[in-house]
Amino acid sequence: MDMDAHVFDALGAQTLVDVALTTTVAIPVGGSIRVTFPSGFMVTPTAITSPVGLDAASSLSMIGTVPKITIAATAVAAGTVSFTLNGVNLGVATFPLVPGTYKYTLQGITNPGSSCNQFYDEACVTAWENLVVSTLDVNGNTFQSISVPATPIIKSNLRFARVRTALTTPNTVTSAYVLFNTMTVIPVGGHIVVTFPTGFTLSPAGTVMFNNGINSMSTATISGLTVQVTVASSSVAIQNGVKFTLSGVTTPPLHTSGSYQVQTTDSLNNVLEESVNIGGVGCRFLNDCSGHGDCTLMSSTCTCHPGFGASSDVAEYKAPDCSARKFNKTKRLLMRCDG
Repeated sequence: MDMDAHVFDALGAQTLVDVALTTTVAIPVGGSIRVTFPSGFMVTPTAITSPVGLDAASSLSMIGTVPKITIAATAVAAGTVSFTLNGVNLGVATFPLVPGTYKYTLQGITNPGSSCNQFYDEACVTAWENLVVSTLDVNGNTFQSISVPATPIIKSNLRFARVRTALTTPNTVTSAYVLFNTMTVIPVGGHIVVTFPTGFTLSPAGTVMFNNGINSMSTATISGLTVQVTVASSSVAIQNGVKFTLSGVTTPPLHTSGSYQVQTTDSLNNVLEESVNIGGVGCRFLNDCSGHGDCTLMSSTCTCHPGFGASSDVAEYKAPDCSARKFNKTKRLLMRCDG
């Protein structure tokens, strides 16, 4: 027996199905024709129409989801038989959506970190992967699908961050605390990464104590000058005063200069917030050395740049914050004569 069924292909809509078959044997009165549809179709016919080779008195019933046409009055002779079923729905069980424009809002979406590792929109030319919007039937078969360009995501500056050692004597083993404010949630699996300046030594056996804002199930690893905290159990909420303390820190020589770096990332190491120029004790008291020197990490002094009080400058007075200098008058006259 050959058979063909034509479905009017309006996705998700109730439609008609034309069924045509060629039988090589007669179907007696009381016999039946059954049509089994693939998974995903909602089959609720109420009538058969346009019968050809089939007595109009034949009746329609359902065996589960299978339509059954019972032959009545006159047997079906060998040959071609056709009829139409109504009430067949392509995939949507209840409340089908008619074609049109729809809108809804999803709650609880957390953005990833920066897609471009930049602070400004103008510099952020790399976006994340496109978003895909699809409509599906009850079995996950696609009706329609479209790829929507994603939005580039920039990173943010940490509003506040500080790293301080418990002792400020040079070349001393001590502890250090890291304190910062975050304006972005750090998700479970995300990281807090702190890099110490050259001159420090971090013991690989050092331990981390989570003082505030970080779940105690979180873990830490120490490698070189970097300590990385991996957030576990619960995310780090937006808040002020996130703090942890690291042991096994050896301070650098007294007049060492440099900056600490603190960044937060998502679970794939994409940056959320970052600060790469966190000063030591010197910066705190001397206003970043007036922009003409490097802040010391352990003392309240500045290493001034040449011409602004550097050790190589010949001057009667050198301001400790590199803001002013007074050259030796005799030396200045000699320099002019030599010129």
